Amino acid sequence: MKTLLNLLSIILISTSYGNCQAEKKERSVIINKDFPNLTAETLSGKTINFPKDTKGKYTIICVAFSDDAQPKVDTWTKAVLEKYPKNEVNFFEVPMLKKGLRFMRGIIDGGMRRGVPANLHDKVATFYGSLEPYKTQLMMTNNDDVYLYLLDTNGKIVHISDASANTEKLTILFSKIK
Repeated sequence: MKTLLNLLSIILISTSYGNCQAEKKERSVIINKDFPNLTAETLSGKTINFPKDTKGKYTIICVAFSDDAQPKVDTWTKAVLEKYPKNEVNFFEVPMLKKGLRFMRGIIDGGMRRGVPANLHDKVATFYGSLEPYKTQLMMTNNDDVYLYLLDTNGKIVHISDASANTEKLTILFSKIK
């Protein structure tokens, strides 16, 4: 019985790993495609139109759909801002919230403002709207994960990553920024 349980565990882990690798390979089809138009408002009250307003500079966008993803987002934020302390690249966290929550925007954004250091308010841009088109176009399947997109100076996606930052992921990301 113990051998059977061990075998089932191995199969489940292998299948899960295989599915994850297939998903990452599948997402690679959006490399060199334009980032979709997305309008969000920073915690400091500025409207940002991605990718239009960020063209001319490499841009890193971390997209998240839930509070559970925030610790993962924080790993990217810390590393990127340490690497580029003088805003050599654009960096944004983009919490994606359903259109139905728009009526609570003041409360939600106010809570975020209290929880995010003031020096980062320009780097957090909240989106309220239909999520499915973005999930489909950007191939985001897990609401509890973070998705990172590196855009070149023309707004094209040149690199994607997900989950928490680690040394390997950061090395790859930083090597793509010229």
